[in-house]
Amino acid sequence: MENKQIEEYIERGLELELLDKLNSYVIDSFDSRCENLIKILIILQEKGKIDWMQHNQALVNVIIKVMPGILASDGDLARFTQLIKTHAASPYQNISYLNRQFIIGIEDKDDKIMNSGVSLEKLKSFQSEIKKLNVHFIKEEIKRGNDFLSIIGLLYNCVERLGEERKVFLIKEALVAFQEYISLNPKNYLSHFIRPYFTGPNKSHFDYYYHVPEPFYEQIFPNEDFPFSDFIDKANENNIEKNLIQDINEVYKRIQEIKSENDRRLVLFSCEMEQLGFQNLERFLKLQSSDHLWVRKECLPPYYKD
Repeated sequence: MENKQIEEYIERGLELELLDKLNSYVIDSFDSRCENLIKILIILQEKGKIDWMQHNQALVNVIIKVMPGILASDGDLARFTQLIKTHAASPYQNISYLNRQFIIGIEDKDDKIMNSGVSLEKLKSFQSEIKKLNVHFIKEEIKRGNDFLSIIGLLYNCVERLGEERKVFLIKEALVAFQEYISLNPKNYLSHFIRPYFTGPNKSHFDYYYHVPEPFYEQIFPNEDFPFSDFIDKANENNIEKNLIQDINEVYKRIQEIKSENDRRLVLFSCEMEQLGFQNLERFLKLQSSDHLWVRKECLPPYYKD
């Protein structure tokens, strides 16, 4: 099926009809027919208008089914990765997430993947190649100058391995690319650094005011290669609002003082606290800048009483 035909299905609202037809295909080997099926599913996942996870699950199932053929030789694996690279579409969020699923699935020795009839050694080769694809995607997005949230989302999909308690370690090459990117564009990272810890509680609960730092800041700013202080120096050179930089410096300082590596929560000041009867408000961090894009609005200066 030609790309134009696939896009016509999408435009006419016939994705599910096409997906049902594709799911009925009997695929036994990684041949040209299978390549065409994978191509169609990638395009549906990348450009479709319905829930992309439906296409994602179909794609996962096809790849697992033909994994022995994909890994029959280095040439077959190269053919598969080129297929992914050719038909993936910017901003690459969905395809990089697909790769992340397989990276983590192989780390976890997922039953479906392990029962695909392929040795762990060969699966590790597959994992290595799709890691390279995810690094390629983040570099492409940075080169295109696409938006910050797309780029940091791709970074989070660049998984190298899982550590103790399933701690995610990101790929070094992707981290270096991201470091270079935020060195030139520091404001976006600074303004998205502080995030709410919970999404559920309402503002009458103390938990509502818990905030946490960007989850991979320790890997983005390893002390020896790219210390946080160097990043702040670059931010100061970019004429970014001083209050924003000072806020992030203070947050960074406070989270470094927290002894638990698994609990980096901070409580941010809000005038709502006093009305709700919370005591000793001076111990909570009072932000000075209103440029924090993910901070609860009640914890930003415009909402403070004079």
